[in-house]
This record gives sequence, structure tokens and C-alpha cells, in this order.
Amino acid sequence: PAPDFMGDLLDFGTVDAALPAPSESAPPPAPVLLLAPQPSLTGEAYQALWAAEPVPAAEKRVVVATLPTDTVAMEAALASFHVATVASGDLPNEIKMFCYGQDEVSRQFLLAQVVVNKNLKEMSVVIKTDIVEKKGEKAEAMLTIVQGAIVGL
Repeated sequence: PAPDFMGDLLDFGTVDAALPAPSESAPPPAPVLLLAPQPSLTGEAYQALWAAEPVPAAEKRVVVATLPTDTVAMEAALASFHVATVASGDLPNEIKMFCYGQDEVSRQFLLAQVVVNKNLKEMSVVIKTDIVEKKGEKAEAMLTIVQGAIVGL
């Protein structure tokens, strides 16, 4: 008689028995930061909040492959992520922006200062906030949002 090659040669059982039973996947974790749509903050309030926080909650400097074309495009990109702009300027050697978002949960503000050095093709982002709970995580999330919006232009 011919040998039975259909059996399990290494005695691992059948393939079906080795597969785990399907399980329900866990829901994705809630985002660290949800920004409120249409935040509103005056220039004076922005300056007061900025001055009240002497140490940045997050900051980063990155190289940008392509310089943003103008502040209008940058402001529109930020607005699509619920980040509003208080002031911006396109200077000969740099672009400066002062923008903010409002945490949907705490209703507190996260402030951002963005400076794009045109000569070095480098962007620095500084985040300040008076949020206490998860301050570092929320500041890093805001930094990621601002950088992503501008670099994605």
C-alpha cells in the first residue's frame, strides 16, 4: 500500500486546530488631544497666556523639503485641523506664525509659535499651554498636528 502523505508528519495536529478562535478586536484608544472646532482667542489673551508659561511644554525643529508658499496656505492648512491663527508674517528670511487650538475636553488652549527659516529650510515649533492633566502628551500631540499641517502643504 502507498504511504499516507496526507497525515500530519510532525504530529502537530491539523491546521484547523492550530488556528486561534476569532476574537473581537479592542476599540482603538481615544486620541490624546481632540481640538475644538472654531476656537476663539484674542491677541491680548494669547500674549498673556504665552507670557504666563515661561517653559515650553514641547518644541521641535525639523528640516522642510519644500518651503510653504505663503502664510495664507499655512493658515488654511492649520484651520483644517481646528488650529486658528492670531498673527502671521512673511519676512524676507523667515515666516512666523502664532496659532492655537483649544482642547475639547478641558477647554484650555494650546499655543504654538512657528518659525520657518527660509535660508536653512528649517521649521521650529514651540508649544505652550496651561493644561495640567497630560500636559506633555497633549503638547506633543499639538506639535504633531501643527507640523503635519504645514509640512503636508
